[in-house]
Amino acid sequence: MTRVHDLRDELARLRAGAGLQAPRLRRKLGPELWAACGVQASDNEATTRAKVTTRLEALVPGLTPVDALAVRVALNLESQYASRFFQERMDSLGRAIDRERRTAVRRVDDALNLLAEMLDRSAAARPRVPTAGDPAKSGWYIADFRAEALVSAELVVVDDFITVVATVDELDRLFTWWAAAPSEDDTSQVSVEVLSGGTLSPDERLTRAGVWSGELVLATPLQAGESLDLHIRVGFTGPLERSFQYYPDRRVDRFEVQVRVDDSCGPIRAWLVDHEVMALVEDVSVPRPELAVHDGGRRASAVFEQLDLGLAHGIRWDFIED
Repeated sequence: MTRVHDLRDELARLRAGAGLQAPRLRRKLGPELWAACGVQASDNEATTRAKVTTRLEALVPGLTPVDALAVRVALNLESQYASRFFQERMDSLGRAIDRERRTAVRRVDDALNLLAEMLDRSAAARPRVPTAGDPAKSGWYIADFRAEALVSAELVVVDDFITVVATVDELDRLFTWWAAAPSEDDTSQVSVEVLSGGTLSPDERLTRAGVWSGELVLATPLQAGESLDLHIRVGFTGPLERSFQYYPDRRVDRFEVQVRVDDSCGPIRAWLVDHEVMALVEDVSVPRPELAVHDGGRRASAVFEQLDLGLAHGIRWDFIED
């Protein structure tokens, strides 16, 4: 339990002041968070912030909606309640959950304790080949990733076509996760199926409503320099989706995303989400380049190359009212 205790203390220090938006974030990180988020000595402030944000955001959907909000506000990840002062954020959280500041702080304490336990479990569940840190040394990278999303009023189905390349010998599994958009009534669900290239081994401790986490065991172990094509189908249910983003935690040479909407919820207008910090992705007031929409206003696409770690790449859209 020592590592969990240390992670709790480090998360408590991290929430102080401006939280994850602190100008000298590297100085606020303790050794356990440093290791859990794959921060390297050579990383600058921007890369460090992206890595820590990506790692913690990956786990937040596994919390209840109120605990998830408490963590995001405490760490200054919620743009609606952003402040460089922790106590001001706690006042905002208290109003959001209809509680006094003191109760809001207790809720944050409990939520960060749960987050520390999740960080500890996910670190223990990682495969033998490290998956975080320096992409050149992380065991594998993505040469090409094509995501084709079909959006309906009840379900979003995404076909992922991914070419992975090993950077070590005997690479036989990848740690990965998918998360649906959180819902107020906690009904978001995610289902994952590998159609070719491997099999799934879920981590039952981290996989829950709205989150799939675990290992993808490759059909054929790879030697350094070898590649394998994967076809993975992911289904998301919950709130009607209006965005699709990818946050890389390793080298990705090319990412292409295509979004199509069916007759139950089209047509759309679409905008490019390009190298955005996670806290701003859901902010519709952020100016973004508008994308061309084809097939009668039902299909939009975008291509990215040499993606930046921990930043959002994808598409936002809105439905055009009749």
